[in-house]
Order: sequence, then C-alpha cells, then structure tokens
Amino acid sequence: MGMMRIQEREESGKLGHPEQVSKTEEKKEGKSIVNVWEQVNQHEDSSSSPCIQKPELVSIGPYHRDKDLPLNKYKYFFLQKFLSRTRNQGNDLCFYVRQMMTLESRTRRCYSEDISMCSSEFVEMMLVDGCFVMEVLHHFGRGKESEDGIFPIEPWQIPILVRDLLLLENQIPFLVLEKLFDLSKSEEATATVSVPTMALKFIDLAFPRSMDFIVNHLESPTHLLHLLLETIRPSNPSTNSLSLFFKTTPLKAMILSNPISLGLVLNYITRRGVSHLKTPASSKQKEHHPSIQHKPSTSKTADQVKVYLQSARRLQKSGIEFRPKRAYSFTDIHFKDGVLEIPPVTINDLFLAILVNGMAFEQCSTGCSKDLTAYVSFMSSLIRHPTDVELLSSVGIISRFSLENERVASSFTYLQSKISDRGITQDSYLYMTVMKTERYIVEDRITRMRYFWRDPKILLFCITSLWFVFSCFKFGY
Repeated sequence: MGMMRIQEREESGKLGHPEQVSKTEEKKEGKSIVNVWEQVNQHEDSSSSPCIQKPELVSIGPYHRDKDLPLNKYKYFFLQKFLSRTRNQGNDLCFYVRQMMTLESRTRRCYSEDISMCSSEFVEMMLVDGCFVMEVLHHFGRGKESEDGIFPIEPWQIPILVRDLLLLENQIPFLVLEKLFDLSKSEEATATVSVPTMALKFIDLAFPRSMDFIVNHLESPTHLLHLLLETIRPSNPSTNSLSLFFKTTPLKAMILSNPISLGLVLNYITRRGVSHLKTPASSKQKEHHPSIQHKPSTSKTADQVKVYLQSARRLQKSGIEFRPKRAYSFTDIHFKDGVLEIPPVTINDLFLAILVNGMAFEQCSTGCSKDLTAYVSFMSSLIRHPTDVELLSSVGIISRFSLENERVASSFTYLQSKISDRGITQDSYLYMTVMKTERYIVEDRITRMRYFWRDPKILLFCITSLWFVFSCFKFGY
C-alpha cells in the first residue's frame, strides 16, 4: 500500500485525462452495483434471509473493503504477479495508476451509493482489486493453468471464490477489467482469449453450463454477474399475449361448440388466479428472435395480465407429468402434450446466490431483461412445500446433490416474497408456458366430463342413484 501511494505522489503532476464517454454508454453503465446485504438489513433481520450471502474469501470493491477475509492479504501479491507478467509490454506501476485515474469517475458512477473514499484510495482499490480478478481469470480461465509456480488458491476454495465474485455488492466494473486486459495484452495473444471467455471458463469450474454461448455477440457487460446472466437467458423467448393465446388454442373452438364448457373454463380460470382479465389496449405482438440480446418489455402497468401456476404436487394430481430436459440453459422450460420439461439444476448455495443477486440486478437496472426473475417466480410457484421438492427430485429435475428439501422450499418462499410483481406477467417468456399448462388441465377435465356423460352405463347409474336417494327421502327410510 505504501508503495502505491508513494508512486501516486510522484506522478501527481502527470495525471491522464478522464476518458470520454458518450451519454448512451453512461446511461447503460448506470448504478449497476448495489449493496444487497445493506438493503436487506434495513428492512428485516438478516437471520431471516436464507439466500442473502456475504463474501467469505475476498472482498472486491468498496462495500466490503474493511473486512478481514482470507484472500485479501494476497491482493498485493497478485498485483506483483500482474506487473511481472506484463513487464515485457514496458508498462510499470505508474502507468497503470494513471490509466485507472482516467476511469475513476465512470467507475464511481457504477455504484449505487456515494463512495466516501478519497481519489487516491479509490484508484488504488480499482487497480489492486482489478489485478486480483484478472490474475484469477488468467490462471483458471485460459483452458490450462498458469505456469507460475506459486498460486495461493486451493481447489476446494474455487466454488466459494466463484460465488464471492458473483455477489452483486462484490463487483468491480467490467470496464476496469477490460482496460487492464487491453493494456497488458501481449502480441502473441489470440483473438479467442478475452475477459468474457476467461471469466466464463472460470465460472464453469463451479457452475457448469453450455459453452456454446457466442461471446462475440454479447454487448459489453457491466460486471461479472451481468456477464453470467446474459449467458443463462432462455434461448427461445416467445411472443406472449393473451389475445395470441385465445387465437391459437383449440379451446376456443371447443367453447363455441359446447356452451357448457364456457362456464367451466371461466370458473376454473377465476379460481386459479388469472387476474385483470383484459388485454391492455396498447399491447401489440412483438417479434422476437432467438438471440442472446433479447430484451423483453419491462414496463409495469396497472392492467398487466398475470397468471398463477399451481404447485408441483397439485399439477401432478391434475395429470401433468414432469420430465428433466437437456437444454442450453436452465431457464429453458417447455410444456407440450401434458409434459412439463424443466432442465435439471443443483440447488446449492452458489445457485441460490446467482438467483438472488441476479434478481436484485434485474430489479435495480432499467431496461434490463427480467428473465431470471420470471424463472424464480415460476419455480417458486412449483416449490411451495418440501413435498414439492421431493417430487421434482424423484424425477431428476432437482439433483440429489442439492440442499435438504426444507431449505430449498424455504429459500424459494423467501425469493418469491422479494418479487414485486407476483405471478407470471404477460411480458414474461414463461407466460405462454403457464397458459398452455393451465389450458391442458381445463381441456383434460372437459374431455373427461364429456366421456363421462356419453357413457350410457354411467348415465344409467347416476339416474338410478338419484331415484334411490329421492325414494329414501320420500318414504322416510
């Protein structure tokens, strides 16, 4: 630390000019790093927050800077490794300090709170924390381990470190990482090596996903958590509209051909919770492409149409079958012919951290997709009791390496309580999936009732039973 401040004083008269940024980029960067733990403590007891986690190994950024964590003592060791590794570019410590100073104002704007650190301390934090993250990514994210001899991170610490680096309040802006990477990139570096590719390979050590994601098509993320969220978006977002549902469903023809069905459908939908049964006048069908840059509508209106899904046990009793699905992302949920296909997941501390921090980022970011929030709302509807977890585990949707059933159920109950818009809204990618599921249950009940009344034996039995009961009342038996 002393070396850093001495070097800064020496270069105080040679500062670089702040990097110019357009208003569009400034708005996109926004307040993208929020102190989730601080917000929770303002409204509730921290012991009642089963999904909110604090960093355990290392603190990145200003929010947990004063905590004594195991890997914090190695930050300057990683800084020295970074400088040694990039020494052949001819850039010394003073050079990197000046470059961080040009990004100071943009970096400060990324945090939701005003950071009280002075300029020299803040720039020091940017460089030291940035070099720590870059050395971790360089070591674990290049497909082969670094040839450097000493690296003070044990294999058992990797899942915990991945989780720490994905906490929303434990982020450093991506622009700092990319700046350090660009300045230290050697001439031999290939085009396939980048900060996103190294970061995704590192995350994959603890949270395996499909590596088919095309990083080149990704807009510049704001931090590591944002990068991960962009890779787990549903691959085939659908056009969601209540009017589209009634246009494409065979149930419409069934209602027209059998007026009795209309009463059954409306009664069922009312009981199951389709609220605000009117389509907003301004709603229009929007064309969506299966692109990772899909940005669903995030507008909130009083007339928003919502649907509510039953629990897993109740859906099973209604004739719905559950199956695990091999998919690009765990958010790719599909329903067809009475089968609800859900990609298998391991619900552990890392998975819960991704859910809660991803939801927090989506809710605090303007213009950001709410796909992960929709997934949490969907799964929270399915998982209401430990018996629902047991059912999904028995069919392979929740892996046997997950937390205990009671912990999983209570975690999703807590997550559901943090969603401002309960239910699956019309602009959600899962809206049509829920509508198709509920439609199937209605159609199945109508079909069974139709066959029930068409069977002459059943009809004769019902008439005989009614006559018998009437006779008993009439003659006083």
